[in-house]
Amino acid sequence: MIKKIRNYFLKRKFREEYQILGLIKTKLGNLNVILEAGGHNGKDTLRMRGLWPDADIHVFEPEPELYTQLKTAASPFPKIHTYQLALSNQSGNVTFHKSSGRSDASGSLLKPKDHLLAHPDVFFDEQFEVTAIKLDEWAAQNNVKAIDFMWLDMQGNELNMLKGSPGILAKTTAVYTEVSLIETYEGVSLYPEYRKFMEQNGFEVFIEYLTWKDMGNVLFLRKEYV
Repeated sequence: MIKKIRNYFLKRKFREEYQILGLIKTKLGNLNVILEAGGHNGKDTLRMRGLWPDADIHVFEPEPELYTQLKTAASPFPKIHTYQLALSNQSGNVTFHKSSGRSDASGSLLKPKDHLLAHPDVFFDEQFEVTAIKLDEWAAQNNVKAIDFMWLDMQGNELNMLKGSPGILAKTTAVYTEVSLIETYEGVSLYPEYRKFMEQNGFEVFIEYLTWKDMGNVLFLRKEYV
């Protein structure tokens, strides 16, 4: 049954990738702790809440305007916890490159590079400081011992963040993450390096969406769940 569902998802177009949550639900069942980094306006957060209403969902969004939208969307649901923080491989104040134009979802802690060529209608005219925290540090502060599912949309900073927090990564079951296929942002780790790191840390690729020229999404599962 899982193989049939997996093949179905592999045939879907990238614009339907949000349906991956249904596959996670089928594969892992009920979840207790979900972490989302790059919460944007809360749309994906609410989808997760719909599938796992009893889970604690921790959502990070450093961009002030987007965080306001996220907090408003999450406010009716006490088990959705929002943080106006960036997750990274270091804690402290860092520069955030805000996106505008066609997309307000491309902002990153990394300076844009080939993203400017791949998406000339997305602009990065504003930079400002945001507060970043290492995931291991945050987990210790909030008594989070393990994470069932991570949903990472951090515009190139995903691998940096995971490398900086090996403790909680070792106690994570599934990671759905954006990956870079070209140097979209300065110094970004490309997908082959990302995949190797995850495999070295006990994960295997379960689903790949690599249908764009610059970026894609990958679902990694702990080997015992594949």
